[in-house]
Amino acid sequence: MIPTLLIATFVFIIAFIATPPIDIDGIREPNMRPWTTVAYSAPVVVATTAEHNILMHMFHMLGIVGIFGGSLFSAMFGSMLTSSLIRETTENESTNGGYRFDQEKEIYN
Repeated sequence: MIPTLLIATFVFIIAFIATPPIDIDGIREPNMRPWTTVAYSAPVVVATTAEHNILMHMFHMLGIVGIFGGSLFSAMFGSMLTSSLIRETTENESTNGGYRFDQEKEIYN
């Protein structure tokens, strides 16, 4: 990995120095375009991904924990909100009958 990374860095620096200045619009001078430097970073990407397991990376694991934690928090909050909006009922009433449209009294516990 080190030799590939060194060659990629060397080529990138040489390309950065050797290219003539360009115009951002690309209208005035027919020289190297800005996106051509992306091609010089391809060996760096290949050298990095060849020996890198993305599934075991710390930030990937933190992202997965964040997604699962967010869904768990959302489910718990929805359950809490639902249970606090429906008033306490007796055995003869349905639990879903706690709220009716246009009712005047509050239904919070």
